[in-house]
Amino acid sequence: MRIEHLLALAAALATAVPGCGASSRSSESSASAQSRTLSETRALVIIAETLSDHAIPRGSMWQITLPGGEALDVDVRLAQSQFGIEWMSPQDRSDLGEAVPGPTEDGRLRIVPGRGEEQVLVLEHSSYDFVNEREHVQAGRAGARETEERLRRDVVDFIHYVQGQGGL
Repeated sequence: MRIEHLLALAAALATAVPGCGASSRSSESSASAQSRTLSETRALVIIAETLSDHAIPRGSMWQITLPGGEALDVDVRLAQSQFGIEWMSPQDRSDLGEAVPGPTEDGRLRIVPGRGEEQVLVLEHSSYDFVNEREHVQAGRAGARETEERLRRDVVDFIHYVQGQGGL
């Protein structure tokens, strides 16, 4: 008798429990992956590490005048050259608006000239977004590590550009 009760209970549970496959909960969570961007602090650490890996010293604090007359405090100066890197944070974007062009449509790096011979690589925070949820990363979205590596590659590409211009 006892086995009959267990079989009946198992049959009842089998009909009450949904079948295999994606649950509505996992479908809802995949649609709600929270996208983040690198913080300015983390981005500047990665930039400094990349410059150090290529034996490029950071120069002194630097401000340039943009073609429209606005001043830009550049985050990183490459040695004492006329080349620098600016991490465009949400606050910077709010303060500078259209004085500094936004990211390119095709994902190419944006180099902004100063009034003199200065050239500054502008790295827009919104171009470095990622998700932390493993299921979303496994589904093909960029995770933090991949985003940090892309930032490193962008800085290395700029270093190669600067070296090609005779800037270092």
